[in-house]
Order: sequence, then structure tokens, then C-alpha cells
Amino acid sequence: TSFCVMATCYDASTLGFHGIVPAEAVNDRDPIMHRYMLLNLDWKVVDVEPIEKVLEYLSKFVKK
Repeated sequence: TSFCVMATCYDASTLGFHGIVPAEAVNDRDPIMHRYMLLNLDWKVVDVEPIEKVLEYLSKFVKK
């Protein structure tokens, strides 16, 4: 989370995208830094949401 996910989120944001990061789908070796980065990303560039909420949102776009 400290670098790879953060860099991807900021890159996407500069290209005009607003991302969603499932909180349970990312991790870091340092739990404090991990929590800080999720809060920072959620505050600035993406929505950090529980995976259940992300899956519910994405299910609306599945053709039936």
C-alpha cells in the first residue's frame, strides 16, 4: 500500500479517473503505514471501501 497502490491511485487520478480500492485487497508490511495510506488515499484520490460494498457496486454493471 505504501507505494505501489498509492502510485497507481495517484496516476489514475491525474488521468481523470476516480478509483475504488477494496480495503481487504491491499496490504503492507507495516500495519501503521498501511492504515495511514488507506486513510490518505480515501481522503484525497479514491474511495477506500469494504470489499462487500465494492462487489455490490460492481454487480450493477453485470449483464444478465
